[in-house]
Amino acid sequence: MSGDAGNKKGRIETKGTTFHSLAELGGVDLGQRLELPVIDLTSLDPEKLEANAALIEQKQGQIRQWVPIHLAAIATVEVLSPKAQRLAQTKVTEIKEGLKEILDHENGYYRAAGWLALLLFNFSKDLQSLEEVGALLLALVKKGHLKEADKSTGFIRFQDRLYRVPDGVEFEPEERKEVEEAFFALFYRARKAEELNDISWTDLMAGKPGSITLGIPPEEVLEEGEKTGRWRPGGQLRVRSDGTKIFPVRITTGNQNLRDAVTRAVELGVSLNLEHFNSDTPPTGLRLDAEGAGKVKLFWFLMKRAKQTELDRQERQRIRDEMAANLATVTTEQFFLDGQPGICQVSLVAWQTKDLQGNETGTLYDPYLFPERTVEEGAEGEDPISYISILPERVSEQFREYLDTFAVNKGEEEEKEGEEKKEPFWGKHPEGNDFDGLPYPLNSLMRRARTLTDRTSKISNGSNGDK
Repeated sequence: MSGDAGNKKGRIETKGTTFHSLAELGGVDLGQRLELPVIDLTSLDPEKLEANAALIEQKQGQIRQWVPIHLAAIATVEVLSPKAQRLAQTKVTEIKEGLKEILDHENGYYRAAGWLALLLFNFSKDLQSLEEVGALLLALVKKGHLKEADKSTGFIRFQDRLYRVPDGVEFEPEERKEVEEAFFALFYRARKAEELNDISWTDLMAGKPGSITLGIPPEEVLEEGEKTGRWRPGGQLRVRSDGTKIFPVRITTGNQNLRDAVTRAVELGVSLNLEHFNSDTPPTGLRLDAEGAGKVKLFWFLMKRAKQTELDRQERQRIRDEMAANLATVTTEQFFLDGQPGICQVSLVAWQTKDLQGNETGTLYDPYLFPERTVEEGAEGEDPISYISILPERVSEQFREYLDTFAVNKGEEEEKEGEEKKEPFWGKHPEGNDFDGLPYPLNSLMRRARTLTDRTSKISNGSNGDK
């Protein structure tokens, strides 16, 4: 039993829930324990089972209201003056005890609702960088609210690490999906905030003062032109310009050595002049000691990779804009929310790639595609049939290469003897219910795009997206 109905009734907007004074805090009924009755889960009497299910859903909804309000109260007190914190200590202690009762409750449904509300509260925060996202996850681990995990149990991925809920907490599939989507939204907000630049790459190269975040993908090490299987780490490099020189500010990366090296470069005041970008070799003769010269060389190579990445991005954007102008006939809202026929542009922030066994293999950033919906008449007396067509030439290059691994292994080219012929991967498929007429992972991709479109539409219309 998921308790989804109760959760929907119990959802509230936690983002921005802030108490600005002790008086305001005192005006809210905080600390009062939730009444969570013991429920007999051994009975098979149908009437009792239905009554228990309804009661559990009701209590799950109450838990999902109680937890974020009280977590917001604790967070508010923690930033007040020491004296104010002492005045609120008794109430805060009551709140923490009440929260612990929920998180440790013997009833697994109550317990899961509490943990779900706790994680959704934390993932609703407005963080300004991916570095802050990493710090939040580390804090949740230290508090025992998350645990580092391997591929078999982890379902929250950040950079090169996986996380899961503590032992004894079991989420229903839809609850786990809700956590995954909340974290993805947190990641998206932080990445967008980090990318809020007051100058563009063109401005940076033209000598305009300001700051910008530059994406640097991992780069495979080559020896005599041959691939080695070893990779230089990448990340999100923040730099600033004073109009003449460019300075590193920070790098967000899963590689500790690179993070430490850039931090040290910042401490040493490393910089590059604009003319250094016209050279094919790192600058020399800067009257620096060995450590400083090494960090200048590191910064130059990072900026060289950032430059190539930016040039590649501009070319991809040009191709995307050209395709959109020539192909798109409906908006994403018309396509996904209204079910209109036509071609729309689907652009994602990132897509977690998986192999044929379902193991996560990495992340593709900024993939896009142009799906098409057509509607054909059904047989006499039957409803019209909706079809979705996804063609390889209407998919971004890297994304197409990834999806092709599934196409090749679908066996669409030849019908092997003794095996049932399989449907082609690319091309036209019956839409079905919830895009289940499409092969994997095209069906998952379309569901994700619909969810994001729905969420964006609700935000644009002033809704919190939880109704």
